[in-house]
Amino acid sequence: MTHSFVMPPRLVKIGDAAVFAGTTPRAIRHYHQIGLLPEPERGGAGTVAGATATTT
Repeated sequence: MTHSFVMPPRLVKIGDAAVFAGTTPRAIRHYHQIGLLPEPERGGAGTVAGATATTT
């Protein structure tokens, strides 16, 4: 029997997402601006992005 779990998106700081993706926060902001990546959710501790944005 296979179980599937739905996990809510994990929120990460833009700098952490950039390190994970091997790029810079500036590049990620540029990708948002030109529509390559969806707009991130915003949090109280600064700009955050759903982890799925960097893994899909």
